[in-house]
Parts: sequence; structure tokens; C-alpha cells
Amino acid sequence: MSSKKTIFNIIISIVVIVAAVFAYRLFFPKAPDQSATSPDALLTVVTPGLGSEPSDEFLRILLSLEKIEFKTEVFAKISKNQLRDFSMELILKDSGRPNPFAPINPGETLIVATGTDSAAVR
Repeated sequence: MSSKKTIFNIIISIVVIVAAVFAYRLFFPKAPDQSATSPDALLTVVTPGLGSEPSDEFLRILLSLEKIEFKTEVFAKISKNQLRDFSMELILKDSGRPNPFAPINPGETLIVATGTDSAAVR
């Protein structure tokens, strides 16, 4: 009984390994083999008449951006000048002990924050 289970496990393992290799080659195909010493791998030739279409389109779009005008009337509107500042001044309060890691002494005054008020505890 044990030998059948062992053979079954070996067959399943081989099938899983073959499937993994197949999936790896499917999702990560091998790049074309080009030696580093070949001139084709080191040199790219660009013909001026053939490869200039993308750069012409880029220049055309870039020149069309120069024609954009920004209207600055929105900055001069009265409603913008009527805005009010609702910010509040923050008040710093002491809280806790000077050294929170020091042992607690019975005679030390502690400042305990409760809600918005702080109370001294002795």
C-alpha cells in the first residue's frame, strides 16, 4: 500500500514540475539570441525620412500648446476677496510626566489630560 502511494506522489510531483516549466516558458519567453559582439546588437541605424513621424507629431502638439491662453479674470473676482480666515490659534498645554519611563514616585505631581481640561493629580 505504501509503495503505491509513493509512486503516485512521484508521478504527481513530476506532472507539477513539468507544468511549472511549461508555464514559465509560456509567460517568460526566451529573448532572441544576439551575441554582444555582433554589430547589429550594438548599433541602431535611424533613417531621417522614415523615423521622423513621431517627432513631427510631438513637435506639432508642442507648438499647439503655445497657443493656449490662461484667463486671469478668476483671480480678480470679488467673491475671492471676500473670503474670511476661520483658523484658530492652537494653545500648547503640558501633559504627562517629564520622563514617562521613570518609576512612579508617590509624591510626584502628575498632569492628567481629561477631555479638554487638564488636572493635576497628586
